[in-house]
Amino acid sequence: MTQKCPFPSTDPIDTAKTVIQADVTGAKYRGMLQALPELYRTNGMTRLYSGGLARTIRTCGAFFIVRRSLLLIASIYAMPLSLTAAHPLQVLTHY
Repeated sequence: MTQKCPFPSTDPIDTAKTVIQADVTGAKYRGMLQALPELYRTNGMTRLYSGGLARTIRTCGAFFIVRRSLLLIASIYAMPLSLTAAHPLQVLTHY
């Protein structure tokens, strides 16, 4: 959950990226610099942050899947899993 804190600043960029990808023909959005102001003009800040809940759920879900996978790998190889490791894969490099 604490991993979500830095992401609100990237939500508008992620929203713009998503609408650009959805515009397959490139008829509506030519690029990021054109998409961001256009999205803001349509519905303001709420449009730029649309999908924020879905991104939060996706991020939290990914965190729990990775954490559970590391616990499973550690239990298979009987490795002590440090809860204070700086990087999730750091636990696996000690062995």
